[in-house]
Amino acid sequence: MKKIFIGIAILAMAVNLISAETSQNSSTKNDKGVKKDPQKAILRLDTGGHTAQITDVIANKSGEIITSSHDKTIRVWDSKTGKEKRKILGLIEKGNGGMIFAIALSPDEKQLAVGGYLKNNVIRIYNYSTGELIKILKSHTNGVTDLSFSSDGKYLISGSFDKTAKIWETKTFKLIDTLTLHTNFVYKVKIVKKADTYLAITIGLDNQLAIYDIKKRKRMKKIKLKYKLNSLATTNKHIAITGFKSKEILIFDYNLNLINTITSKTNPSGLSYSPDGKLLISGVTSHPRNIKIYNKEKNYKLTTTFKKHKNTTTAVAFLNNTTAISAGGENNEIYSWDSQSAKVKRKIVGIGAKIWSVGIEGDTIGWGNKFTARGGKSKLQKTLNLKTFRIDKNQEKIKRLKRISTTNGAYSLSRTKGGKYGFKYATLTLKKKKKEIMKITKDAANGLGHYAYGFYEKYFYEKHIISGGAFGDLKIYNQQGKVIANLVGHTGVIWGIALDGDRLVSGSADQTIRIWDLSKLKMNNKKQKITLYPQLNLFISKTNDYIAWTNEGYFTASEEGMKYLYFHLNQGANKEAKVIPMKKLYDHFFRPDLIQLKLTGDEEVYQKATQGLDFKSALQNPPPTVSFKQTAKKTDKEKITLSFTIEDEDGGIGLIRVYQEGKLIQTIGDGTVNKQSANMDTLLEQEVLDKTVKVKQKSYIASLSKSIEGKLPIAETIAPVQPGTTTNKAGIYTIDLDLIAGNNEISIEAFNKTNTVTSYRETITINANIPKRKPKLYAIVAGVNEFESPNVHNLKYSKNDAKDIKEIVEHQINKLYEHVKVIYLEGQDLTNANILKASKEIAQKAKLEDTVIFYISTHGRAAGGKLYLVPYNNKNAKSWIDFEQIFKSIQSIKALNQIFVIDTCESGKANDIVSSVYDSRASVLAKSSGVHMLLATTKGTFAFEHSDPSIHNGVFTYKILQALRNKTTDSNKDKIISILELSKKLKETTNNADYQYPVIRNVGSDVGLVSVE
Repeated sequence: MKKIFIGIAILAMAVNLISAETSQNSSTKNDKGVKKDPQKAILRLDTGGHTAQITDVIANKSGEIITSSHDKTIRVWDSKTGKEKRKILGLIEKGNGGMIFAIALSPDEKQLAVGGYLKNNVIRIYNYSTGELIKILKSHTNGVTDLSFSSDGKYLISGSFDKTAKIWETKTFKLIDTLTLHTNFVYKVKIVKKADTYLAITIGLDNQLAIYDIKKRKRMKKIKLKYKLNSLATTNKHIAITGFKSKEILIFDYNLNLINTITSKTNPSGLSYSPDGKLLISGVTSHPRNIKIYNKEKNYKLTTTFKKHKNTTTAVAFLNNTTAISAGGENNEIYSWDSQSAKVKRKIVGIGAKIWSVGIEGDTIGWGNKFTARGGKSKLQKTLNLKTFRIDKNQEKIKRLKRISTTNGAYSLSRTKGGKYGFKYATLTLKKKKKEIMKITKDAANGLGHYAYGFYEKYFYEKHIISGGAFGDLKIYNQQGKVIANLVGHTGVIWGIALDGDRLVSGSADQTIRIWDLSKLKMNNKKQKITLYPQLNLFISKTNDYIAWTNEGYFTASEEGMKYLYFHLNQGANKEAKVIPMKKLYDHFFRPDLIQLKLTGDEEVYQKATQGLDFKSALQNPPPTVSFKQTAKKTDKEKITLSFTIEDEDGGIGLIRVYQEGKLIQTIGDGTVNKQSANMDTLLEQEVLDKTVKVKQKSYIASLSKSIEGKLPIAETIAPVQPGTTTNKAGIYTIDLDLIAGNNEISIEAFNKTNTVTSYRETITINANIPKRKPKLYAIVAGVNEFESPNVHNLKYSKNDAKDIKEIVEHQINKLYEHVKVIYLEGQDLTNANILKASKEIAQKAKLEDTVIFYISTHGRAAGGKLYLVPYNNKNAKSWIDFEQIFKSIQSIKALNQIFVIDTCESGKANDIVSSVYDSRASVLAKSSGVHMLLATTKGTFAFEHSDPSIHNGVFTYKILQALRNKTTDSNKDKIISILELSKKLKETTNNADYQYPVIRNVGSDVGLVSVE
């Protein structure tokens, strides 16, 4: 069967709790101990609904529905809209730690009691309206199974796997009594007030129903049934019970006289009376999976059958006297429906679904969300390419996908019932030519059964067995049945596994797909079990939105996918947990490049790229929160003053950066960004190219290089620049902004105090109803042949390069602009001071609509993480041109379009510098702005002057001039050669010489350059 029998699953969990308790308590300090629970962040999936079995449901007077789940969350829903209003959270831990089995709301609706497998087996008391954890009740020695308040709110009763029930008075929540009426788990509890008498009603797995007088501290009645009891509902006159494997509901009075027996074709589980006591609702654990309502006033006649749920549903209640609630089913859906007609009033369900099957071939994985066959062999419905994240239903692709095989030559695997508790599929048998070799039996502590399994034959020249069970249990066994690897990631039943080489893919009832790299088994010496974590975790919604994330928190996602993850921040056992949306760290952790890097399996490079920063460490110093004082607005002014607020989230406040139309226009504060740029894929490609080009250039340098003769010790002669101290504080900031005609998107981000993690880039749109200005072009064009220092080889053609670019700008580019202004620096005029002076001059004139070009041809040198361009006055290395300084200076110019052309050795280093501001996401953010980098060669290689004596230019500049004079560069035939068309031309293989490879980087909008006649 595809469905786990819920009663057995919970029973198994209880057994698991008992076995785990000793180790849990032994590692926990008591209240007087020095060690305290540290703040701990956990990455959690939020699909808009529960992702595991719903264990309890209640409703309050205002129409809110409250649900708890094995997914360790309590969610409050608006019954009218079906929207989640809030979560109520506490400490959660690995494995079952934090699972919630029961909730109870006080009659005055001020307090919510929560029990389950909570740390130290406590009961949590929350302020219901605020979610604040106000009290911890300690006494039980195992998990809490059920909770209930008396009708007047005076008492709270709790039941537990420790075989006791406990009575708490609610004024101070003092424990006043412990009931030892049962010899097995106490499963359900109630308190019934009759006049001045308070009766505790309890049932347990010892088959007994007991009634206890709380004031007299005396057991009043007790009866033993023929089966283990698991469900209880009460009115002032009747007690309704049912049990495991029972196909009946028994109705007793308070003298425990049987007054009615309701028979059923299914196994009822979960009982609740309506507020007026006239209707009894029953959940279900077996086929047909129908929810039923019985009328007490008509001798418990069946009046309504609700058939919408397709799987086990045990959480049932009433919203009011005429509206029922049932929660569970195939995808943990919540229905509110008319108790007479069974007509649905509201359905609440997340956008995820269980994964019943998976398949794989190379970078293509497939999955199915519908059950059609046992053992993970259900039909596959969709595929996803891990390179592109494209989703489709191509049947040919689906047919090619591999599953895991349960046969391997003469070997075969089969599963049967077994183990101490007789769980279905508990025993997996390995046979050779039908002869039994070995058995693997799962129990409550390791997954209940073998729900998806097969062979993996790769290392040690022997067959391995992979098997998935309940509670996320996924293991690899050797031929002797010994566990050699524990695969930790899933939290629900593993329904499907598939294998292609060393790549394993698994699918689960927790609605996720996980991808594993089994090549790490090479490190296993067969003597010690190893733990493997997923390479990648995937959630894909019913509407094909997706998010893929690493365990460190780096992710890629569809447009809507980001909202499916959040950070659960534990704040210790005695305080409520916090929810931090993924949006908070979006700009740091949205890293498609790192996802691809992770999938290569090169963990060392991946860790280097992340700089060891995962979401846990990021949240130790979280970024500030940015918000605008204004809302989106219109204006008829060319300038505005914009106000925004920066709130410190206990991580301090570092640099604040302001973007307009995606271009950085202002940085508030001084300091160095320590964040890795989101271009690791490009950077790694450049490193590989660097190494290749270096080999090719080795024998070519002597006569043609722009390289520096001898070894000029740049790192020694230029003192490293110490990052300034950032002094930004929380509060309101104001900035003055020029506007362009039409929409202006203003975005602001703020770093934490270490400038490692940045906030979400908040954006406001301001519509300016002002005249549209014609663009102007400003250019700084520079080149130098001869240098002061004798250590630097003079050049032949750099001045000529600058002259030819100047001519192009003044005679061809000017046709597209109202005005062109070129500041030309050659020879002795090419100094750092003159470039900064030119930048300042342009800054005084340029408007937002304008374009700025910076071109330079000289020597270049990458050192100490910087790119230095050599000026004429280069005897003192401190006079050298720091590209980063020039870049920041030109960036401060208002012009939204900026083009940098650098024809020097090692100029590719400029790409690294620019990437700290404009990473792989910048093109998405850029609107009416464009920042373009045309760099002569990679960051570790040389640029050359042309070897053809008839050509008096550097190789790179010559390629640019050729492209701008070639009509075919105008690929869209609009009579204008743009920067993107020029870039495309320069990327062609014909423009990549064996000895020199340009680095081209385009961010944002296109810019027209040359008019084609």
